[in-house]
Amino acid sequence: MFKNIYTFINDESGQGTAEYLLILAAAVAIVLIFKEKVVETIRGLAQKVGQGLDTTVDQLLKPGG
Repeated sequence: MFKNIYTFINDESGQGTAEYLLILAAAVAIVLIFKEKVVETIRGLAQKVGQGLDTTVDQLLKPGG
């Protein structure tokens, strides 16, 4: 009986999977914590790119330009 309990306690066959799940949970937590900041940064960059494209298109389409 005690031998079975000792074998069960020392069994590490699922340890790798548990470690991967903990790493995944930590990554998801980090993403959720910094989600607003990341979205805000991406929106700001997209707005800058859009403004640059508008300016360039206006310059290219300007008569005599």
